[in-house]
Amino acid sequence: MKTIKDFNTDGVLVIANTTKLKGTFPINGFNYDYPEGLSELIKNGTIHIITTDGDVKAISFVFDKEEVDTAKWKLNDSNNYLKVEEGDEVRLMAHGDFTRVCDWKGGDFGAYVDDSPFDTKRLLKSMPKIDIPTGYHKVNVYTKAKLRKYAFPEFIFVMEPASPADTNEITLEPLECYGG
Repeated sequence: MKTIKDFNTDGVLVIANTTKLKGTFPINGFNYDYPEGLSELIKNGTIHIITTDGDVKAISFVFDKEEVDTAKWKLNDSNNYLKVEEGDEVRLMAHGDFTRVCDWKGGDFGAYVDDSPFDTKRLLKSMPKIDIPTGYHKVNVYTKAKLRKYAFPEFIFVMEPASPADTNEITLEPLECYGG
């Protein structure tokens, strides 16, 4: 289980296949209408989004539902997928970083990192790489069943293998998960 702690989402947590983003938008042609402007990326399995408060305490990725203690975690209804092919890179991104990659660099993550005025190592650390096997994966989102007052949300993403036919059921409205 890979866990990322204390992640700032800028209000939207994005899991993005950064390989598939490249060339998706013309430079300065990103559609900022949220979430409608992201519908094609959601439909084709390039991204998964969740509306949040801004800060998330912990985000874990697992590939076996049995690793989730359902007494402590609840499943949030979603029917969204990620599509990963050989050589693809998937990253966890804050909404601000995601929109800058899409708008300023036409979805070219590498060009965004190369041209950024920020320290490359720090920038890459703020958008951690997530190792997801190739194929279609239904993104099952679990949150803490009970949140303390003023607590930041925590997530477990269970990446469940799925078939391309399942993508007909995609949910275009993002989940909304806020703290206590």
